[in-house]
Amino acid sequence: MMLHAQSATRSVHARAALSALLVIGLLSGCTTVLGARNHVSTPPYALPDPAVIATDDNLNAVLWTQTSVEHDVIFEEIYRQAGDRLVAALADPD
Repeated sequence: MMLHAQSATRSVHARAALSALLVIGLLSGCTTVLGARNHVSTPPYALPDPAVIATDDNLNAVLWTQTSVEHDVIFEEIYRQAGDRLVAALADPD
């Protein structure tokens, strides 16, 4: 009987220790989350001044023309519409 009582006592102590570790883990996670909310993060790079960016509109236009997918789609659509109108104009006898 004594052996069973010691085993039960160890089981209670083990559960208490695990519960304490769980509570400590949860509380440490909460303080990290709360601390992160109050922390103001700064970007790892300096944001460029919008006035400096806008001063070279020609460069921005050239870069957009060379790299933009929208540019290609717009010009393909305009070319397609011009071809359709040309066919219609050539078919018109007037």
